[in-house]
Amino acid sequence: MPIVVDHTGQVVVGHGRVLAARKLGMPRVPVVEIRHLSPAQLKALRIADNRLAQHAHWDERLLGENFLELKELDLDFDLSVTGFSLPEIDLAMQKLDERLIVDANDEADATTESRFASSAMSGNLATIVSIVVTPPPRPLLIP
Repeated sequence: MPIVVDHTGQVVVGHGRVLAARKLGMPRVPVVEIRHLSPAQLKALRIADNRLAQHAHWDERLLGENFLELKELDLDFDLSVTGFSLPEIDLAMQKLDERLIVDANDEADATTESRFASSAMSGNLATIVSIVVTPPPRPLLIP
């Protein structure tokens, strides 16, 4: 996910990604520069982005799968850089194992409609208008 900056290079969205990049020792990160918004619109975008995080939820199956895949790799960093403690990571992988067993037992009873209804979110459509994405003059350098 790129970091969003304004025309002066100030981070508008992605402060946490900048901190994570620093922690991982990344010298550069992807950036999208937004030039068409007023200062008030940039402030509103910053607030909206943070509000979205409050409404976010984890796909626990996918989280467990990702941790399991990362655990199987020969990583040169500690998985706790993800913001999860090692016990939380172990629990996510354990839940994945438990869910696989439950899903296998319940699969015969599940219908296509119920699976679709449980995964679909209704009423959460948004219209996106007036988005202008311009390439940044340079990648954001992480000090």
